[in-house]
Amino acid sequence: MSDSKANECDPDSTKFIKQRILMRMTAASNSELQNILQKLDNSYLLAGKSVMRQRICDICATDSSAAEYVLKRHMETRCSYNYICVIDFEATCINCSSKTFYPHEIIEFPAAIIDIEKLEIVDFFHSFVRPVLNPKLSDFCKDLTGISQEEVDSAESFTSVLISFSNWIKNYTVRGKTVILTDGTCDIGKFLVLQCLISQIDFPSWAVHHIDVKDIYRKAYKLEKSKLTDMLLSCGMDFEGRLHSGKDDTKNIARLAIAMLKDGAKFPAKVFSPGAQMKLFRNKVNAYKRTRAESSKTSKKSDKRKSASQAKASQVESCNSASMDIDPDLKET
Repeated sequence: MSDSKANECDPDSTKFIKQRILMRMTAASNSELQNILQKLDNSYLLAGKSVMRQRICDICATDSSAAEYVLKRHMETRCSYNYICVIDFEATCINCSSKTFYPHEIIEFPAAIIDIEKLEIVDFFHSFVRPVLNPKLSDFCKDLTGISQEEVDSAESFTSVLISFSNWIKNYTVRGKTVILTDGTCDIGKFLVLQCLISQIDFPSWAVHHIDVKDIYRKAYKLEKSKLTDMLLSCGMDFEGRLHSGKDDTKNIARLAIAMLKDGAKFPAKVFSPGAQMKLFRNKVNAYKRTRAESSKTSKKSDKRKSASQAKASQVESCNSASMDIDPDLKET
């Protein structure tokens, strides 16, 4: 890997600092720009907005203390939502080829509410979920997620957990505009779609509009890297907790989103139409169930034949043993 690629997420890199400052100044109001210039160069206070913005960027390009001041300064957040609900599901998994279809079931359902006005996490939802298609977790899944068999065995079904979550999120949807945010497209476009098919329930309306923080990050910072740890690092933060723990991943994604909002990143939501995915996955899930049923039927027949064979062998052995136990004096001469 080239040095430029390796350091593209370095929070101290000149290129990245320039991009963050440009984002902040682009989102800043006239009064915010004036407040910054009061400290950096008050001779530009009466200039036009674009001139003030450029002057601040020019100063920060050569003065690290000025750049630090601008990046640490609390900026007004412009977002069309009142609350952002961050979700990061964990699902059943096995160590197999990515080309092999596997019906992932949600086993951890965490969610964090970001209050846009306060720019902080104000509430948290969390529940483990009991899988039904593959109730026994693979060793690979337990090692990856840190979720134990006991935790899912004692958990409620996805339908019950979804009802609890829907009641919880209503506390925010009734107060103001609320949108879902995920790290990538898999949580909504794959895991939730699959789970609705497996649980035979409708796709929830709250998931139709959602924000992909990876996509926002790439566009805002002009960077291709989008691993959660790299995105956090670029904003001057380390990952806190355990990777692939749904609870910890969700909290860290929320921290990243807050940092990006402070930098002036725009968070437009996309509309997800689940119809095509539902059709694609429905056929695959049904095929998986048929294969499992046929395999189970074949296994039962094999076990039945094996039991019959063992019973016959036991019978023969008993007969031979009985024959050997006859008193020699009673045998015919």
